[in-house]
Amino acid sequence: MLRPGTQLLLPLQWGPAMADGSLAAAVGAVTGAWIADGALAAQTLDKFGLLIRRFTRFAAAHDVTTLGAVDRALVAKFVAAKGRTRHGVVSVAAVATMHNRRAALRAFFRTARQLRLTIDDPTTDIAVPARQSSAQRPLSEDESALVRLFSERAAPTRHAATAALLLAGAHTSELGHITTANLDPQAPTVWAHGSTKHRPRTLTLDRWSMRVLTERAAHLARPLPNPCPSPVLCTGAAGSDAHKQARVCVTVREILTRAGLSDDPGVRPASLTAYAARREFDRTGRIEDAARLIGSPSLDTTAGLIGYDWQHRADPP
Repeated sequence: MLRPGTQLLLPLQWGPAMADGSLAAAVGAVTGAWIADGALAAQTLDKFGLLIRRFTRFAAAHDVTTLGAVDRALVAKFVAAKGRTRHGVVSVAAVATMHNRRAALRAFFRTARQLRLTIDDPTTDIAVPARQSSAQRPLSEDESALVRLFSERAAPTRHAATAALLLAGAHTSELGHITTANLDPQAPTVWAHGSTKHRPRTLTLDRWSMRVLTERAAHLARPLPNPCPSPVLCTGAAGSDAHKQARVCVTVREILTRAGLSDDPGVRPASLTAYAARREFDRTGRIEDAARLIGSPSLDTTAGLIGYDWQHRADPP
């Protein structure tokens, strides 16, 4: 039995660079893991890397140089810290800036815990002002990174597979029909069957999505008493389409809660699919391409999903 006041220490898998518990070394290890895994887009990797290095300097200015010494108070100070505008004027942090800082640190400590560099997460319960609009919106790049990181567990559960398919452009109504046989690791792609509202199509998968989906497929193919020849990746095969979609939405809600995004009324299960459509629209500037990606027969519906008011904007934002 531990004596009162005694701290429980768990063995952490630190390499030589982490022997002193250095915060800077932890930043290097986490950044390396992000690069190797491919879960973060290049733009998000650059932004998160910049922000956590900036946090390292902020911590050093407060005489904190080790990962273990970082606490909730320090994180809260950094998230809300004043900064300089592009004109050099010191001002309070914008709401978007606070969200970006918190997202980067959430991602950092999530990966640091996965690497067993720490058992703590001082980003828990760090509150920032809500975004102004409560209307449904696509996930931002930063939020999609959090969804990816927080969807993974030790075992290849349905959570990461669900996030991968939705962020690739599938809809919650389609996930009850996408099986292991629909994966093509060589392409790499997955076949989306469509629904009453969406057209069948092939979705392209990035490196992270392909990895978690093939891991999920391998997990489902393990020896069982009554194995299914082609199991569904994200739900059970039983039940109506409505029941399957409801189970998918519950899974997404669990992911959003873990990622700290469930308190934003604008973030809903459809926000993951909207992220894929918005990203395609930003890439090509054509609403037709966004609609084609998500299998939507309606340009108006697609524009509404991604928050693009085409009637009042001649050019893409």
